[in-house]
Amino acid sequence: MTYLYQEKQAIKELLIQMNELLSEHIEVHNALFNPPLRAKIPIPFVMKKIDMKVQYEKAQGILISFEECLDRAMLMNKFNRMNNATYQTINEYGQYFLLSVGNLTNIAYELHLKAERKNKLSYKEFKDMVNEYEESERVRLSSGDKLNKLVKEYFQ
Repeated sequence: MTYLYQEKQAIKELLIQMNELLSEHIEVHNALFNPPLRAKIPIPFVMKKIDMKVQYEKAQGILISFEECLDRAMLMNKFNRMNNATYQTINEYGQYFLLSVGNLTNIAYELHLKAERKNKLSYKEFKDMVNEYEESERVRLSSGDKLNKLVKEYFQ
């Protein structure tokens, strides 16, 4: 009984970490697409510029951490500490999450280069990148429904 409890706890910890990374993803998204009012007001002592390099680095960190989560899930499944259905749900969502955050990372990187005047990102190129990101977000969100059902099972 203790062994099963430990397995369930390990899966719960993994799901909690994934949720924390999702929160970080949302923060980067909001910084890029929904900047605070202080970043929009063109008054020098009130304005707080958004540092695109920081957002890019945050997004990279999310990618690395989430890959570690998926590796941990794979090992748990491989050594029978996670059933295959649970692993498949986590892995499916994880792949879509990585795609989405990867697209967000690319946007942050290109905006960082533009802010540093190291590229000439056109509006069309930017819009294409945003469209690709939005599509990956739609797929991630639809996959998230399955993950939410799984989370409810573990946190009842």
